[in-house]
Amino acid sequence: MEQAFYCIEGAKEEIVRKKSRFIARVDPISGKEEVPLFLEKVRRLYWDARHHCHAFVSGTGPARQTGCSDDGEPAKTAGRPILDVMLGRNLTDACVVVTRYFGGTLLGTGGLVRAYQDAALACLDKAKILPCERGHRVEYLMEYDDFARVRRIMEETAAVFVETEYGQFVRVLLAVPEAETERMAGRILSDTAGRASPLAIEETGFIRQEKGVLWKN
Repeated sequence: MEQAFYCIEGAKEEIVRKKSRFIARVDPISGKEEVPLFLEKVRRLYWDARHHCHAFVSGTGPARQTGCSDDGEPAKTAGRPILDVMLGRNLTDACVVVTRYFGGTLLGTGGLVRAYQDAALACLDKAKILPCERGHRVEYLMEYDDFARVRRIMEETAAVFVETEYGQFVRVLLAVPEAETERMAGRILSDTAGRASPLAIEETGFIRQEKGVLWKN
């Protein structure tokens, strides 16, 4: 499956073409039902603008949904160019809206396509967009002495500690890249003499952030 990229924090950028202003905004969405809410927010912000063109992508693989609108601009000069930018970057679960204030000079169909594409690109360049890694959510319950051994193994792998609970035993929740899951589980089992084996392994996607992991199933 092609790697998907997710907008973690929205952004805004503006460009000018022949005195026409193109104001682009991107926001993360959890599904296409959130698109009208984002559109309404943008329309309230720029209530006097003539066009609010948009595109969205939701989900990945066979479940992926897309949509776009020219909002009064000539057909295929606004919404589709914005969508093409998003698809070209494998962006998903995001909506981009480009608001246009007409500057008095016609841009022509080619000029409109380039302007809407450039506005979307400039906005996405400012947004916080991170890749999703396919992998596993892995849970362990272990003794404290074994936890020290597991920590050493984790330092040598690309896995991430997501959650750690200390009680009579130590419970840890890990995000493990797909290619590392089997090798890591084998090393932990070997180094703890069989005492630490996974309680649960679930397929998932995850995004590494500065403050932990964002799960994307």
